[in-house]
Amino acid sequence: MLSREHDDGFARVVRALAARATDLTGADGVIIGITNGPTVRFRFGVGVFEDSDFEASLLVPPARSLLEGRGMRGDGGEEVSPGVRAEIERHGVRSVISVPVMTNKRQCGVMTAVRCGDVPFENGQLEALTWLAGLAGDAIESAWALRTDYGWLALENAPVGMAASALDGTFLEVNHAFAACLGWQPHELVGRTFQSIIHSEDVDLSQRLLDAAIADGSTAFRIEERCCRPDGSVVWADLSVTIVRDAAGEAHQLISQVVDVTDRVRAQRLLAHRASHDRLTGLLNRDRFTEVVATAAASARQRGTALAVLFLNLDRFKVVNESIGHEGGDAVLCEVAHRLRLAVGRRGTVGRFGADAFAILCEDVRDPDDSRLIASHLLAALHPPVVVADREIRAAASVGVALGGASRPVSAAALLREADAACSLAKARGGGTVAMFDDALKDKAEERLDVEAALLHAVSREELRLLYQPEVELRTGRLAGFEALLRWEHPTLGLLAPDGFIQVAEESGLVVEMGHWVLAAAAEQMGAWRRRWPSLSGVSMGVNVAARQLADPRLPDLVASARDLAGPGAPLCLEVTETELLASATVAQGVLARLRREGVRVALDDLGTGYASLAYVAGLEADVLKVDRRFTAGLGEHRTHTAVVAAIVSLGHSLGHSVVAEGVETEAQARLLAELGCDIAQGYLCGRPADPDELAPILDRAASGSPIFSF
Repeated sequence: MLSREHDDGFARVVRALAARATDLTGADGVIIGITNGPTVRFRFGVGVFEDSDFEASLLVPPARSLLEGRGMRGDGGEEVSPGVRAEIERHGVRSVISVPVMTNKRQCGVMTAVRCGDVPFENGQLEALTWLAGLAGDAIESAWALRTDYGWLALENAPVGMAASALDGTFLEVNHAFAACLGWQPHELVGRTFQSIIHSEDVDLSQRLLDAAIADGSTAFRIEERCCRPDGSVVWADLSVTIVRDAAGEAHQLISQVVDVTDRVRAQRLLAHRASHDRLTGLLNRDRFTEVVATAAASARQRGTALAVLFLNLDRFKVVNESIGHEGGDAVLCEVAHRLRLAVGRRGTVGRFGADAFAILCEDVRDPDDSRLIASHLLAALHPPVVVADREIRAAASVGVALGGASRPVSAAALLREADAACSLAKARGGGTVAMFDDALKDKAEERLDVEAALLHAVSREELRLLYQPEVELRTGRLAGFEALLRWEHPTLGLLAPDGFIQVAEESGLVVEMGHWVLAAAAEQMGAWRRRWPSLSGVSMGVNVAARQLADPRLPDLVASARDLAGPGAPLCLEVTETELLASATVAQGVLARLRREGVRVALDDLGTGYASLAYVAGLEADVLKVDRRFTAGLGEHRTHTAVVAAIVSLGHSLGHSVVAEGVETEAQARLLAELGCDIAQGYLCGRPADPDELAPILDRAASGSPIFSF
């Protein structure tokens, strides 16, 4: 049935159109004939006309015909010739519709549909056949145009995927590169519509772009969209579409070029995901989570609803990290992230804000009790231990909650700041609990900001002062040393002890600059005293050092400069709390070991108040153990406190350390400490913190060799 002078691509179009015609018209057979004058040059039939030699081109005159008795008449009543009627009857046909195929306003062929039953064709089916005949004409025009100027060879052999299609998206010609790009064979695409292989989520946008381009006179448009392969996989296609128009500007055909950009799209999406997600846990990162909160807050204000932001911080996670290593710590974080996702479910969004900090957004919260219940649910989800390398790790946490929405329109940044502040309050209460942000906490937060703003200039404005508290040998009553204690002469609030500003300084990072000032000022005072009272060259000076300072690579050089100010061989002692050491154990130990080798003494302060085990304390770089004042206060009154102090004294002496008891306020405490073998006492009994000038009498007595206190 197919002449060899016609190529397979053109034939595939005709076959596909014939098949579609049977579906749209309900025909028992369809035959398409393409003519050149009276000669049929191409003929293809389906149904009753498959493998038939029937000359369908002779049925053009009647548009629709019905077999009535022994005669067949057209719509206009014209009689179908007996020869044609006999040919039709031979195939068992009783109803016929036949329409011309046109190219360039000239007839070039015929498309005919027939039925063998008694039900005649209707006008709607005639319209469908007319529409398909128009597509056939487009295909013929495209094929002939391509052949005329060797365009077909260019299309077929182009390395870039190219296709010609009708305005409705039906493929007329497809080259191998186009089909291969989308995972099809060329013959599978011809006769299909482009819309049938576009991903269902992208069809509407693609169609709107096409309709708009045709309507506004454009000659081309471009789109990236997903196309579906026969195996169900998806390919991202960069599609460039040229709209072929005639001299009058009427659109006739589409020429498409396609490039597979799946790898690029995946790479872009991966980069975008990494830019917005935490790499370890896969949760949203800080920036993306803040954007989500901002969008949710705006939506809540419009809808008149409320939302909650929860800030969750793992308690003592640095201890976990140090005990099982960073790899184990990462495993704990991933498990925590997984549990939070499950606990929140579809109701909220989870993000990671830092090493051990997470944030949760919950929308459509009913009231504060609802948000508190959510927070309690999160803590319950973390309660079962996490098993890492056969070890059970308890991932306890503190949660802060802040509410926003229509009744409290605050920004995303403010909500996160408030939730963080509430979380800090929960940790201050001992951890493992929930705190709500309220007006009182708001006032405290604003006060904190005011303190931070003022503290920023405290060093440059010379508002910092040092007071010095004496340390006395319990056995002899002689002066053993001083501890430098920082005070802030606030412009409006007066003299502030560290409790009023040191936490702000640590959280803001100002503690590093302030610590450097304290170190230099205390060393300078020590040098002044040593020059005035040379016999007191062995009296030590204790200076408190924060964890952030221990992590500062400049610290060893700053200590060396301070010792130069204090004078040769000055017994400078850096005091570090147990908690500070645990917060940066690895770095701190290395720094302190180096400083000890250079002659600097190290005191472990507030011993017994942190979480370090005795085995851990035994391995620390230290020369002095300082008993916290809370244990000293209970001496002789609380059996447990007395036992703790005795144990610390015994541990210190067995390690070769001297032991200092802080907070000694009564002679009874001093006598009991002496009986327990404690070396040095510090507290109001021995002397209150004082200015250097106020300490001159004590220094005079100490320089004469006399005890400055008797117990």
